[in-house]
Amino acid sequence: MIPKAVEDLFSRAVDVAEELKAPLHLAIEADASERAGLAARFDLVALDSLVASAVLRRLDEGVAVHVEWQADVVQSCVVTLASVEAHLEEAFDLLYVTEAAREGQHGVRFGLDDPDPPEPLIDGRIDVGMALAEHFGLALDPYPRAPGAEWPVADDAAAGSEAARAPFAVLASLRAKG
Repeated sequence: MIPKAVEDLFSRAVDVAEELKAPLHLAIEADASERAGLAARFDLVALDSLVASAVLRRLDEGVAVHVEWQADVVQSCVVTLASVEAHLEEAFDLLYVTEAAREGQHGVRFGLDDPDPPEPLIDGRIDVGMALAEHFGLALDPYPRAPGAEWPVADDAAAGSEAARAPFAVLASLRAKG
């Protein structure tokens, strides 16, 4: 089965041309089917909750979006496969501008510490749910570990054998024999 795209799982599109006369406040909460879909998409044991509040404001150059979110997730430990629960809580800001406003940005370099470049405003719509799902996925621990979980150590390594001190020594000895 091919997993659905994030935008199909958790879309919260806003038509900023029609709905953004004043700052727009949104309360977002993933329902059970959305949580199940996002859990499958991000390979989670469970996504118990995902809630957010967003504020969209019109600016001269586009639309500013501020989102604060929190989630309760259950992932699999990379060592033991035991369930690892985590509470995530973050905020992010995005700027959406029209394609005309983005034209002057070609060739501009951005550093790691610089704010993110503006997102394109396509057809006057911003999908806050998709942006939230992207930031949620980036916030997940890529290598969750259960408390006390340690990688197993081979007996040779524990004993301090030559193979443990110099992994390529075994290959060198094979080469010398050949």
